[in-house]
Amino acid sequence: GAMAQPLGVVAPAIKSNPRLFFRQVCKQLPALMTMYKLEEIITLPGLRANIADLFRQYADVQSTEAVTLLIHKGREELDLIGKMHKQRHHIVTKYVVG
Repeated sequence: GAMAQPLGVVAPAIKSNPRLFFRQVCKQLPALMTMYKLEEIITLPGLRANIADLFRQYADVQSTEAVTLLIHKGREELDLIGKMHKQRHHIVTKYVVG
Protein backbone atom coordinates (compact mmCIF):
# COMPACT_ATOMS: atom_id res chain seq x y z
CA GLY A 1 0.00 0.00 0.00
CA ALA A 2 0.90 3.66 -0.23
CA MET A 3 3.14 4.88 2.56
CA ALA A 4 4.17 8.39 3.57
CA GLN A 5 3.89 10.98 0.84
CA PRO A 6 7.23 12.35 -0.38
CA LEU A 7 8.29 15.23 1.86
CA GLY A 8 7.69 17.78 -0.89
CA VAL A 9 4.07 16.71 -1.35
CA VAL A 10 1.99 17.70 1.66
CA ALA A 11 -1.35 19.37 2.12
CA PRO A 12 -0.61 22.84 3.58
CA ALA A 13 -2.92 22.15 6.54
CA ILE A 14 -0.81 19.17 7.65
CA LYS A 15 2.36 21.30 7.83
CA SER A 16 1.10 23.15 10.89
CA ASN A 17 -1.76 21.00 12.23
CA PRO A 18 -0.61 18.31 14.67
CA ARG A 19 -4.06 16.65 14.74
CA LEU A 20 -4.08 16.13 10.98
CA PHE A 21 -0.51 14.82 11.10
CA PHE A 22 -1.43 12.44 13.94
CA ARG A 23 -4.34 11.11 11.83
CA GLN A 24 -1.97 10.65 8.88
CA VAL A 25 0.39 8.65 11.12
CA CYS A 26 -2.46 6.53 12.51
CA LYS A 27 -3.67 5.64 9.00
CA GLN A 28 -0.24 4.16 8.27
CA LEU A 29 0.17 2.22 11.51
CA PRO A 30 -1.46 -1.05 10.34
CA ALA A 31 0.91 -1.27 7.35
CA LEU A 32 3.92 -0.29 9.47
CA MET A 33 3.01 -2.89 12.11
CA THR A 34 3.04 -5.55 9.40
CA MET A 35 6.28 -4.31 7.82
CA TYR A 36 8.13 -4.37 11.15
CA LYS A 37 6.27 -7.44 12.52
CA LEU A 38 5.13 -5.44 15.55
CA GLU A 39 1.91 -7.37 16.07
CA GLU A 40 3.97 -9.99 17.96
CA ILE A 41 4.78 -7.44 20.67
CA ILE A 42 2.10 -4.73 20.72
CA THR A 43 -1.50 -4.18 19.64
CA LEU A 44 -2.53 -1.45 17.21
CA PRO A 45 -4.34 0.49 19.99
CA GLY A 46 -1.26 0.14 22.19
CA LEU A 47 1.01 1.52 19.48
CA ARG A 48 -1.43 4.35 18.74
CA ALA A 49 -1.49 5.24 22.46
CA ASN A 50 2.33 5.30 22.61
CA ILE A 51 2.48 7.63 19.61
CA ALA A 52 -0.24 9.85 21.09
CA ASP A 53 1.95 10.13 24.22
CA LEU A 54 4.88 11.25 22.06
CA PHE A 55 2.67 13.93 20.48
CA ARG A 56 1.48 15.04 23.94
CA GLN A 57 5.08 15.70 25.01
CA TYR A 58 4.92 18.76 22.75
CA ALA A 59 1.41 19.89 23.69
CA ASP A 60 2.68 23.13 25.23
CA VAL A 61 4.55 24.25 22.09
CA GLN A 62 2.75 27.40 20.94
CA SER A 63 4.97 28.87 18.22
CA THR A 64 3.67 28.10 14.72
CA GLU A 65 7.26 27.88 13.46
CA ALA A 66 8.16 25.34 16.16
CA VAL A 67 5.02 23.27 15.48
CA THR A 68 5.77 23.30 11.74
CA LEU A 69 9.35 22.19 12.42
CA LEU A 70 8.23 19.38 14.74
CA ILE A 71 5.73 18.14 12.15
CA HIS A 72 8.39 18.31 9.44
CA LYS A 73 10.77 16.24 11.58
CA GLY A 74 7.94 13.80 12.30
CA ARG A 75 7.16 13.48 8.59
CA GLU A 76 10.83 12.81 7.84
CA GLU A 77 10.82 10.04 10.47
CA LEU A 78 7.58 8.59 9.08
CA ASP A 79 9.04 8.68 5.57
CA LEU A 80 12.20 6.83 6.68
CA ILE A 81 10.16 4.26 8.61
CA GLY A 82 7.86 3.73 5.62
CA LYS A 83 10.87 3.12 3.37
CA MET A 84 12.27 0.56 5.85
CA HIS A 85 15.32 2.75 6.53
CA LYS A 86 14.94 2.11 10.25
CA GLN A 87 15.98 -1.08 11.98
CA ARG A 88 13.24 -2.99 13.78
CA HIS A 89 15.03 -2.58 17.13
CA HIS A 90 14.96 1.22 16.65
CA ILE A 91 11.19 1.10 16.09
CA VAL A 92 10.67 -1.20 19.08
CA THR A 93 12.87 0.91 21.37
CA LYS A 94 11.36 4.23 20.39
CA TYR A 95 7.69 3.42 19.79
CA VAL A 96 6.88 0.13 21.51
CA VAL A 97 8.74 0.06 24.83
CA GLY A 98 9.51 3.82 24.91
